Amino acid sequence: GAFPPSSQSRVKDLLGMEIKDALKHVVLTFNEWINAGPEAIVELPLTVMDTKTLDEKDVELAWVQGGLNSKMVRWSEEHRWYYRKVQPGEGYMFITSPHVGRHKTFSGTPHSAFRFDRKVSAMASRPRQSFEFRCLVVDKNWTSPAEGFDNDVP
Repeated sequence: GAFPPSSQSRVKDLLGMEIKDALKHVVLTFNEWINAGPEAIVELPLTVMDTKTLDEKDVELAWVQGGLNSKMVRWSEEHRWYYRKVQPGEGYMFITSPHVGRHKTFSGTPHSAFRFDRKVSAMASRPRQSFEFRCLVVDKNWTSPAEGFDNDVP
């Protein structure tokens, strides 16, 4: 699941509350994605969508988990996706999940890995090696107006 037992106990140790309670105080969620390999990523690069090209009709809920809802995007020719050659140790930081923060509602940034069309015999020099971390900024003095925490989180 999204919260393995080790992360649940770590949140309790750091914040003094269970994850389902901590999620009620999330001001911002973002992902940090990093190239962990020895060279630039060529095969399956991380791509991010220009959210100005996303129409709400192309979005559907994939799974719900206490304010960290994930959505899927249906393909459209209107979408514009971007990637860059990410060198070792470099990466992206972006807001991933739609959520209500203290002063703003965030729409999230659709992202994916793309496979390039190649000749049958063509191979990438290596498989992609990367890390992706979901980061939560928590403020115990603010409570989200979002609902669904108690039933969707362990």
